[in-house]
Amino acid sequence: DSEGGAGSFLAEPDQVRRLYRDRFDAFLKKTEAGAQYRGCDWILARTDQDPYQLLQSCFLERDRGR
Repeated sequence: DSEGGAGSFLAEPDQVRRLYRDRFDAFLKKTEAGAQYRGCDWILARTDQDPYQLLQSCFLERDRGR
C-alpha cells in the first residue's frame, strides 16, 4: 500500500472500468458543453497523434467554415 495503510480491498475490473468510463464520458460532455457555451472550438486530441498536424487540420477546417 503506497499510502501507508495496512488495508486491502477487492475490485471487479469490469465494474471499475465501466464506472471510470461513465465518469470520464460525463466529464467530456460537460467540458464540451462549456466550450460551446463560451463559443470556443472543441477538439478532442489524442496523445499519440502529432499535435502540429492536429492544429493544422483544425485551422484549415476553421478557414473552410468561413
